[in-house]
Amino acid sequence: MKTPPDGVINVSKALCWCFNVAAKKVTAADGRTKLDDYWEPAKKKLWGDPKLADRLMDYDKDNIPPDVIEKLRPLEDDPDFEPEVIK
Repeated sequence: MKTPPDGVINVSKALCWCFNVAAKKVTAADGRTKLDDYWEPAKKKLWGDPKLADRLMDYDKDNIPPDVIEKLRPLEDDPDFEPEVIK
């Protein structure tokens, strides 16, 4: 999938933050600035991992680093991050 729906990108971004997968820097539409792309790294390192379900089940949700919590916090209020929307 070249460009997935926004909900899939948001989930991929959150997973990258949780599993410490670095974003790929891509050129923005203006051609001058760079943006973080989480979809490509997530496809390769997370979605392509046959053990992803095990990694998710074993994830230590009680000891998430504070910097990851801060990154995840805005997704709590994002209506595109609701499971009903992502389906």
